[in-house]
Amino acid sequence: MVYRFWNFFLVSSLLLFLTATAPMAFAQEKNNFSLTIQPAYQEVEIPEDKNSVETTITLKNPSDTAQQMELFAFDFTQSDHFGSIALLDGFTGQYAHTLASFLSFEKDSLIIAAQSEEEVVIKIENRATLSPGGHYAAIVVRAIEEQGASQQKILPAVTSLLLVRKKSGERINLSLKELSWQPKALVTHFPEKIDLTFENGGNVHVVPRGTAAITDIFGRVVFQGTVNESSLYLLPGTMRTISTNLQQSRTFFPLMFYSLEIHGRSNVGEATFSSETSFLYVDWKFVVLLLIIVGAIIFRTVQKKKRNEKK
Repeated sequence: MVYRFWNFFLVSSLLLFLTATAPMAFAQEKNNFSLTIQPAYQEVEIPEDKNSVETTITLKNPSDTAQQMELFAFDFTQSDHFGSIALLDGFTGQYAHTLASFLSFEKDSLIIAAQSEEEVVIKIENRATLSPGGHYAAIVVRAIEEQGASQQKILPAVTSLLLVRKKSGERINLSLKELSWQPKALVTHFPEKIDLTFENGGNVHVVPRGTAAITDIFGRVVFQGTVNESSLYLLPGTMRTISTNLQQSRTFFPLMFYSLEIHGRSNVGEATFSSETSFLYVDWKFVVLLLIIVGAIIFRTVQKKKRNEKK
């Protein structure tokens, strides 16, 4: 009886707690902000003889209400080996690839009517302090907080990345630093993908492109893949890991010498990368079958010898 009472008490207390706290969990104000920005990212080149260059972004408001917003820019950099982006606020003086301070907007705040779009012009100043090479900024479009708002809240925003290449003085330096699959002298399986880690030692962003293949001793391609099919960028002074899927293109022998060959280059300049490794491939199922056959032959030979001895 006491056991049932305590069960009832605990369940009732839990239901009372959930009922009391539920309104607090859903008491947040509904957000009507709806906006898209195009393009998500873009490359812009600044010729040496130009004082400035202009580009545009397009803001679309698909909602049924007008949207009021502001525009500003932050420098950004690559924060890890997988291409994550980090905005730099207040550290641009120490950042060699700063861009935000060289940008100006045709308008830094605007109202876009319902079911409409607007194009915004961005001007990039080619001042003497803008060094040759790559410069990077995120264009941020953020909702403007309503006047007289009673409480602080996180304002929704969208971004477009700007990758600027100032001509004259670019240094292209791309290298392949590491492979996730490094075949040893003896290999018992082929991978479905290989992660390639690249390093950009230059002063401008690059896109590694190339091919990966596993070939036999006759030069026939058994597995192949395209390096960086998504055309991912590698920012200067960073490393990035890019996965390459390998697809089987023909039947392979269970016992054979093979080579892993990776070759490619950057999308600009003359930087190239390559890696070649030879190895012996042995299929473990083939080895088991071979051992069974050899064992059967030995067993039969021994049995035959015993029968001959009895005669």
